[in-house]
Amino acid sequence: MPDVKLLGRDSEQATLDRLLDTAREGLSGVLVVRGGPGVGKTTLLDYVVDRAPDFLVVRFTGVEPERALGYAALHRLLMPILRQIERLPGPQRDALNSALGLAAGPPANPFLVGLGTISLAANAARARKRLLTVIDDAHWLDRESLEALAFWGRRIQAEGIALVFATRDTDSPNALAGFDAIEIGGLSNEDARTLLASRAGFALDRDVAERIVKETEGNPLAVVELARDLMADEVVGLAGAPHPLPLTERLEDHFAGHVRALPADTQMFLLTVAADASADAAVVWRAATDLGVKREAAEPAEATGLVVFSSTITYRHPLIRTAVYAGARAADRRAVHRALAEATNPDTDAERRAWHLAAASVGADEEVATVLEQVADGAHAKGGSSAELALLSRSAELTPDPERAARRRLRAADAALVTGSPRQVHLLASMASEALIDPADMAWAKRLEGAACYREGRAKPASVILHAAAAELMATSPDLGRQTLMEALEAALLVGDASDPDLKAIAHAALAAPSGTGTIVDQLLTAYGVYVRDGFGASVDLMRAAVRTALAAPLANAPVRWSVLLTNATELMWDQDLHDQLAECLGQASSDQADLNSMAIPVWAKANSEVWSGHLAAADGLTAQAADIYAAAGENPFGSELARLLLLALRGNKDVRTTVVAVLQIADEIGIGTAAAMARTALIKLDLGLSRYTDALAHAIAVYERDPVLFGNHVLPDMVEAAVRAGDAEAADSALARLTQRATAADTEWSMALLARSRALMGVDDAEVEALYKEALDRFGATRLRVESARTRLLYGEWLRREKRRRDARDQLRLAHELFDGMGAAAFAKRARDELLATGERVRARSVEASSDLTPQESRIAQLAAEGDTNAEIAAQLFISASTVEYHLRKIFQKLGIRSRRELRRALPVK
Repeated sequence: MPDVKLLGRDSEQATLDRLLDTAREGLSGVLVVRGGPGVGKTTLLDYVVDRAPDFLVVRFTGVEPERALGYAALHRLLMPILRQIERLPGPQRDALNSALGLAAGPPANPFLVGLGTISLAANAARARKRLLTVIDDAHWLDRESLEALAFWGRRIQAEGIALVFATRDTDSPNALAGFDAIEIGGLSNEDARTLLASRAGFALDRDVAERIVKETEGNPLAVVELARDLMADEVVGLAGAPHPLPLTERLEDHFAGHVRALPADTQMFLLTVAADASADAAVVWRAATDLGVKREAAEPAEATGLVVFSSTITYRHPLIRTAVYAGARAADRRAVHRALAEATNPDTDAERRAWHLAAASVGADEEVATVLEQVADGAHAKGGSSAELALLSRSAELTPDPERAARRRLRAADAALVTGSPRQVHLLASMASEALIDPADMAWAKRLEGAACYREGRAKPASVILHAAAAELMATSPDLGRQTLMEALEAALLVGDASDPDLKAIAHAALAAPSGTGTIVDQLLTAYGVYVRDGFGASVDLMRAAVRTALAAPLANAPVRWSVLLTNATELMWDQDLHDQLAECLGQASSDQADLNSMAIPVWAKANSEVWSGHLAAADGLTAQAADIYAAAGENPFGSELARLLLLALRGNKDVRTTVVAVLQIADEIGIGTAAAMARTALIKLDLGLSRYTDALAHAIAVYERDPVLFGNHVLPDMVEAAVRAGDAEAADSALARLTQRATAADTEWSMALLARSRALMGVDDAEVEALYKEALDRFGATRLRVESARTRLLYGEWLRREKRRRDARDQLRLAHELFDGMGAAAFAKRARDELLATGERVRARSVEASSDLTPQESRIAQLAAEGDTNAEIAAQLFISASTVEYHLRKIFQKLGIRSRRELRRALPVK
């Protein structure tokens, strides 16, 4: 006979069995079991654990009172395998030790904690061949732990790991979004009747059974609890009775009724268990003794099945805990928390003790508020920003002095900014503002408001608020004032309009600010301030100096915070060599500093360089990696999606148009004109490749007229080409004039090659035109810019054909076609092919680069392996385990028809 507890769950059982089979095959998988209270999530977890005798099983249940204790869940979950922590790389080991309170150290970096979790789990799985991790009530895990576990879950692929989360459908955490999930609802009527019959102590008439099944909606817990309580004389007339049955939403009242029927001492004992999240029997009994509750008081609670005793004391179901706590008198709750605070060790469990003291307080209490603030300092030291936020918020609530309470709220807002909770930043800063007196505190509050706007993607208001905050900070804290002004300038630059009055005002303030000590902030303020005020030409030397300062800094002090402005400076100057040096430096520095928020920018920069070099498959892999980093940091991967648009455009993917329309709408809504310029640039490339010159020109003019500081240079050579081909001499002249000024100021092989090519397009003297095309090709030949070199050959070949020099035209067009076709730039390849056919040449299509059938992640792994990185080094860069790297390399070798890493360089496209 099938297990009555698993009635109607055949499909869910099969899904869990498949997950285990996947892990047995050496792969990995994650599954979220989602459903309301009482639908049987825990029963399914019991099932999967019973089916995994060949796994190392780690199981954990979240409890509501621990949601505010940073890394508490991770500590309890990893306890069985913590003995392996010393085997981890130093930074990961130190971060986990700090986060879990195992050793003193700097604040734990969430990124390193996540990597440490990956490594620790992979080592445990390797030792036992496979690992099953089961987490019940995941909606009650503290935020830091849940994000570390989700970070791990998104990166397990080939370690023999099965990870299962169970969570309520209405409270499912955002961190679990995107994982495969099974939704658990009520049982079918037939299964619910079978369950009811198996649990009732007597036979039920069909009408009574139908009433119960209907009103419980098949919820197994509701059915079981009703069946447990039914007496034969109570069912008479039940089918037609008007009063409601205690269904899922009223189960707490149902359980509370059970509790109220117990002796007073037993109720106090149950309340003590409910108020303590540690499940530590010793702590519970010390507190109970202090309350005058004897051990005999626990017997009725155990006899009724409300609690389960072992080395810990736990409730049979979380709803019982909630019902007990919610149903108690406020005075009793305070007394219990006071007793628990006395019973909790202040040295080993200070955070839990502080929360008990806070719950025992009535009204303002500076002594308890100070304890909470001190414990918040400890949470900050561990990297527990969510716990720090909660502790400081509660500390402020208990603080009698309004100004001190306001400062504590500002500290809480700082923590909220770190956790990525901008709405809470706004609320806390607003609550604090009314009580602030010190101008420095007022500026602090304003800076937090601006930073929150920036975090929300609202660059325009962020720039205005940060500018105002910077002006106020200059008098009391000049260094912080300049940094805040730099943040305002960065936000204003993203708005993307060179004529924007707010940008001009911020640039003026940057140049008028008190002199600093020559830091990278000072140099960038001056460089971009001069650009806005005096034009690009006046800023080139300043930008180049700022980049060289960044390159000269030790990795530990490299300015990764300003990666966007630094990498953009190299692109504006058309300097690929400097760009690549900077991307490598910032990439290494952000990794060493474990700065996840800055880590995607250098990867994105490397992807851009691969695009310029015509290595589109490699760029795919890097773009995917950047998106992965954005996701790990909890950021919107908008930037990597924009980079991907350019890749799709070069490949001739016409779906780019639909995506660009959506991007333009979003960019307009949030006021980020730079994003709009990047999206339009993708369309320009697509339309030029497809010979749609009028459309390309329209998009180019839209960018040209706004002239966004961070992106205004890139459109100029494309606009010249589009305007010439569309027959718009005025537009071509305007673009060439601006390009001449800026390319000459930059004075790199790249900029001067683009200028020579653009002049050739507009030339009238044949000898001069040909000399300019040859100059452009010579200059591009000294670089790695294969896309622009191929485009130059295409334009040169088109001119030669129109000059009726067919043989010469074929040579250039053939080379252009081979380059475009080989790199997978389909749109330009077709344009070159059409031109070749017009010369009478027969063209045979070639295959694109050998790695084009690899996934983006496989392409990236293959490239890193070809460069000599070990599996462990690749794993560290891509935030996966060494086992996953090994698994992907096997697939790569199979796809490329090779047998070893030594053959990778030959199999991959030549760089």
